[in-house]
Amino acid sequence: MDKRIIFAGTPEFAAVHLKALLDAGIKVPEEVSIMGFNDVDACNFTRPTLSTVYAPSSEMGEMGASLLHRMITEEDISYPCRIQLPCQLVIRNSCREK
Repeated sequence: MDKRIIFAGTPEFAAVHLKALLDAGIKVPEEVSIMGFNDVDACNFTRPTLSTVYAPSSEMGEMGASLLHRMITEEDISYPCRIQLPCQLVIRNSCREK
């Protein structure tokens, strides 16, 4: 059987999918791996613990507010611009290698 993977947009959606899979008797991660985006502490309390991608939300908000402030107060700003912040893969027990 091919390995199935669910990538949910938020840890909350991933937890809902995880519960539905387990309620249906589907083994996680043996039959299906599941992962959320934007790591939160609650990911450590699901069973199995939930794998996620950590995105620096606070830093993204600070950067957005800073850019908006610069757009309002300064005249010579080149847009569009690219800003890249580091993300990190957080592997827990809801995923396994093929």
